Amino acid sequence: LAMWLPNLALGVLGLLLLRGLGRERARWTIPALRRRRPGTAPAPASASARPRPARLGGFLRFPALVDRYVLGRFLGVFALVLLSVLLVSAIVDYADQVDEILKNHPSLSVLAGYYRNFLLGIGSQAAPFILLVATLLALGSLSRHAEDTAFRASGVSLHRLGLPILLFGLLASAGAFWLGETVLPLASQREDRFRNIIHGRPAEFGLRSAAERDWHYDGSGRIWHHEEGPPGVSALLSPSVFSLSPDFRLLSRMAARQADWNGKAWIFRQGWERSFEDARETGYTAFLDREVAGDPPRTFLAETRTPAQMRFRELQRYTRRLARTGYPTESLETALAERLSRPMLLPLMALLALPFAFRLGRRGALAGIGVGIGLGMVLTVLVELFGRLGTVGALPPQLAAWTPDILFATAAAFLLLKMRT
Repeated sequence: LAMWLPNLALGVLGLLLLRGLGRERARWTIPALRRRRPGTAPAPASASARPRPARLGGFLRFPALVDRYVLGRFLGVFALVLLSVLLVSAIVDYADQVDEILKNHPSLSVLAGYYRNFLLGIGSQAAPFILLVATLLALGSLSRHAEDTAFRASGVSLHRLGLPILLFGLLASAGAFWLGETVLPLASQREDRFRNIIHGRPAEFGLRSAAERDWHYDGSGRIWHHEEGPPGVSALLSPSVFSLSPDFRLLSRMAARQADWNGKAWIFRQGWERSFEDARETGYTAFLDREVAGDPPRTFLAETRTPAQMRFRELQRYTRRLARTGYPTESLETALAERLSRPMLLPLMALLALPFAFRLGRRGALAGIGVGIGLGMVLTVLVELFGRLGTVGALPPQLAAWTPDILFATAAAFLLLKMRT
């Protein structure tokens, strides 16, 4: 059944489609724009009532009928390409996770939560590629059916045909930035938690590195250190507390075999305390049990967010704070600049696809898909290459983040100027 189920599903789908072959289908139309019924002649228009030619090629008349026509075709193709990318990504990832799913039997809510957050990240990363391919296919179909020739004969330029898609790209760019600020940071963390559950690990496993989990600053001039213990246990193994002076000199160190939380404070068991002055030890005390005030256990398990999981303002403050301490921040500044440059790739992909679509449209949809994949590969290589150059400090962060946008904008402008319209 597993091997034959795809064949059966496609066979049933083919039979259903054959039933509707050759039938007339009603179109979704706006009542005000519905075509006149057959047999009714249009009323003759006087010379003064005839429409005047639109200035600026009709750019100021938006949305006109041509915009709704182009957008209708584009949005249909865009939805299909988006669904295809998400479906392929989900199938590939499920093939990688299926052994763990069969082994650990996670609930349906865990699987649904994992793939919901996983596909949000995939859709955000692939958005420029999806918009590029959808533009190539939608406008290419106009060229394939010679509709672009009809539009040009009616005085509508090819640039004007691409205007609604460009505006859609600008709206999608704003939406991508909004998603990066509100949804994606939390989605990335939730994806990691659900993946841990699918693999049979605690939900918080691996969300913080061992170095981050083992050290804790309580805000009162003390630094805590403890060994990694079993998850979910409110006890610290081999804890040490370092008390420091305002000028960062060691004043004392307290260590114990274990520390248990009693609801109000930590109980250090079988430990000792040493005090220091400059580089000399001035005192030593051993104890069996001692109550030590400190932060509750949940603060030791608090999650440290990575730059990719921070919002724009949060990452900006974090970068400035580290820069004041002298810490190298090239990678953080590059990631901060990419928060603005990455969404702007969406309208640039629409501009770049416009001349390619009308040049390759008559060659068929496969030519458009091939060009889209090629341009998508170039986009990925350039974004990763210049991002790495900015991270290691070989290029200024702003230049490294915006160079792919500048290159694609230059290429789009050159091709648009060379396009016959």
